[in-house]
Amino acid sequence: MVECGGATSGENGMQVCHLLGGMKEVRCISIMTGNNLIERMWSMKKIYLASVVFFCGWLCCANAGIGNEKVYNFLDGDGTQGEASELILRNQEKILSLVNAGRSGKNEYFIVQYIFGNFTNSENTEVLVFFNEELYRSFNPYFMKRMQLYIFDSQENIVGYYGIDGYADDQVRMQMLSTKYLYECTELGRRYNTGWICDLNGNGKQELIFYNTMSWNDTIWILEFSEGALRNLLEYKDEYTRVIDADVDEHTIYLERTGFCVTQQKYVRYRAKYIWNSRSGMYEEKIIKIIDSYKPGIGGSA
Repeated sequence: MVECGGATSGENGMQVCHLLGGMKEVRCISIMTGNNLIERMWSMKKIYLASVVFFCGWLCCANAGIGNEKVYNFLDGDGTQGEASELILRNQEKILSLVNAGRSGKNEYFIVQYIFGNFTNSENTEVLVFFNEELYRSFNPYFMKRMQLYIFDSQENIVGYYGIDGYADDQVRMQMLSTKYLYECTELGRRYNTGWICDLNGNGKQELIFYNTMSWNDTIWILEFSEGALRNLLEYKDEYTRVIDADVDEHTIYLERTGFCVTQQKYVRYRAKYIWNSRSGMYEEKIIKIIDSYKPGIGGSA
């Protein structure tokens, strides 16, 4: 939910809402009664059930060819695999024994992707590993259920192991997307399926600029490892978000977002820039402009 404070005059004479963070709230303002309401609800339920059946069938057909290996390096939701790492293959048992401690059967994890980088400034080999559960192998192998960081010394001993337990174990669940749904932001460097890895704030450690594809609106995080924990450097908003541009030298990222304005009872699509503030340790929002807005209604905009 996005709260709007007082409205001020913006570009082209439009009313600009002061947008504050929060969770999205959807309110149906249309009123229907009696048989019309029941008929509409039953129609919507049938559409929903048909969509679920179609989606499950599509997943089963699309993913029928995955094997029983414990290590993959998928690049997308189409099943494309990247180059295999000998270090990961040699040490897969070490990694899996740690992440699967206390788990068994369909609850055990297998590796679906891994990314090397400098996340903690340890001066060792650091790799971010994404896991899926055996439960999902047959119908959704490109689901990333868990994310952990492993640090190897020169003898390939695991000298650091960072989970995200206690931060957002139930939130860092990302669905790999088909390449047709991906877009680039060259300022942030190479695009991984879930987003980008870039030292945007200039402190020497790479941040994870990742989409949370399991949120209601595909919002993003800017995550960084600090003192053994994963921390979000961007205020969380469950709003549809798209990365527009970035300026690494200025430690700034530009986003387009759509959120719900409570006071005006309408959705607002806006562009803003988020500037790194080293004192607060957060990216701070500055709204650039309101693009458009619309009121919600049953079955679409009103």
